[in-house]
Amino acid sequence: MIQKSKNTIESAEPSLHWSFKQNQLHKGEAEFNSKIASEIENMVSSMKTIIELCQIKEKNKFQVFQEGYQIHSKVATLVKCAETLLSIISNLKKAYLVNDFKTQLDTISERDKKIKQLCLKSKVAIKNLSKQFEEAISELNSAYLL
Repeated sequence: MIQKSKNTIESAEPSLHWSFKQNQLHKGEAEFNSKIASEIENMVSSMKTIIELCQIKEKNKFQVFQEGYQIHSKVATLVKCAETLLSIISNLKKAYLVNDFKTQLDTISERDKKIKQLCLKSKVAIKNLSKQFEEAISELNSAYLL
């Protein structure tokens, strides 16, 4: 009876651990999606402002300089948003590379198979050379003994 209860507790732990990991993944995904959405929204807003400021109208020098400064600040915002998006992409790539165990295990097993095949070929080649050396030595011995 006690043994049975231990088994049920042990079987419940991995599913709890798995659901905890899934919950963390969903939170991380939601966080990345919200960051991406806000950065894209900032970029679109900056582009709209730049386009509005580039309209051809009669303007005095002060307005031209003021709009130039606004355009410059919006371009800086665009660059910052683009850098943030690139860093998010980089982080996602790193996370994929680090956490992609199936691909890593497949690659390792393929390399292991190739190495084992090369070892077998080498062993066969060594055995063949050993036989050839033995035959050559026996021929030399028979030639000298006659």
